[in-house]
Amino acid sequence: MSTTKNGGFTDIDANASDVPGGGAESRPLSSIRGNQSMLLWGPTAKSRYNSLQVAINRPFKNGLMLKGAYTLSKAKNEVDDDGWSQLTWNAPSQRARNYGNAGYDRPNMFQMAFVYELPYRTTNGKDVMHIILGDWQVNGIYSAYSGTPFTITASSADLNMPGNPQIANLNGSYDVIGKKGQAGFYFDPAAFSQPQGTTFGNTERNQFRAPGNWNVDFSLFRGFPVGGTGKRFEFRAEFFNLFNHPMWGIPVSDITSNNFGRVLTVGNDGRGNGSARDAGTGERQIRFGLRFQF
Repeated sequence: MSTTKNGGFTDIDANASDVPGGGAESRPLSSIRGNQSMLLWGPTAKSRYNSLQVAINRPFKNGLMLKGAYTLSKAKNEVDDDGWSQLTWNAPSQRARNYGNAGYDRPNMFQMAFVYELPYRTTNGKDVMHIILGDWQVNGIYSAYSGTPFTITASSADLNMPGNPQIANLNGSYDVIGKKGQAGFYFDPAAFSQPQGTTFGNTERNQFRAPGNWNVDFSLFRGFPVGGTGKRFEFRAEFFNLFNHPMWGIPVSDITSNNFGRVLTVGNDGRGNGSARDAGTGERQIRFGLRFQF
């Protein structure tokens, strides 16, 4: 699958400076807008998506069904939202910096779901095996996916180019250490530095990638037939993030932060892309239910 879109809607700051070190006075409309932005909304953004998609299916047979999918993809754009969003760099000479990995780009995504009904029915026998194991169904979803990209930013005080943020310099190689939470650094922060003077850093938008994640959701159902009426009660126990595995988010990416290079957030939706919680917070959720079918 391949799609290219030109003309995505976004805001551009028409009053952004195009003079490094120029300050507020270098904004082209400073005489009438001062140091304020002047946003122009229009179809100016571009995006591109390429993917290979593979489906894995096993029809329900002998009590077992499998349904899975794998996607190998690449998503690039200038801005993630097609609508009320704004370019990161607004100066005409710097707009090419906006085109990079999409914030939602995940090169690898794999999901496999299964449903399995145990081959026992309470209506087919009264022995211990049928009484204990009868009418049970187990279900699960395993997910594994790459982390999302992020940009490493720096102080823009020396750059002093309103409407255009500063990015960090990468000196040498980007080394992933892999530690998370209070255990240590996810990447080596010493490889990055603050650009000097009025030059931009040598890194790019969304050049680096957060840790990937995996998750298992699991559920148990048991039916209780009501005589021969066709009615039944069904008990459900559902476990979201069964193994209580943290879904680590994006590392602290501002080189001026004391926690630069550490991963200190997790996603609260079990997929690593929800609102942040403190690292180490348990993500497992357990839900019980009772359903009557008639």
